[in-house]
Amino acid sequence: DGPYGNLSFNYFRYGSLVLVGGGIGITPIISVLKNIYECDKKQLANKRMCIRNVHLIWIMPHASEADLFLDLLMCYRSLAARNPALPHLNIMIHVTRDDPATEHNKSSILFSRPDFFSVM
Repeated sequence: DGPYGNLSFNYFRYGSLVLVGGGIGITPIISVLKNIYECDKKQLANKRMCIRNVHLIWIMPHASEADLFLDLLMCYRSLAARNPALPHLNIMIHVTRDDPATEHNKSSILFSRPDFFSVM
């Protein structure tokens, strides 16, 4: 048996969203992002979107875990940059256990704990 229920919270009525996920806890956040960024103009008008900014904070112990959804997140950021009707997407990925000298080619990854006050 899987998870039950649905996300009945109307997040479209807010000007800014702060989405925080840890590790695989990014999965429900991906669903929210998909709902925001994968819609056509007609759907966008029907949703009465007030969102102007989305701040995503994803925290994980190892940078290699970002490979799971990083391409998709970068695609959403690119869509937001090209389409002014979509909210701006700010992605912050924080790695807490790897050494910053670890070989990686992901410019969106920060080797630190998140500073939530800077987002608010």
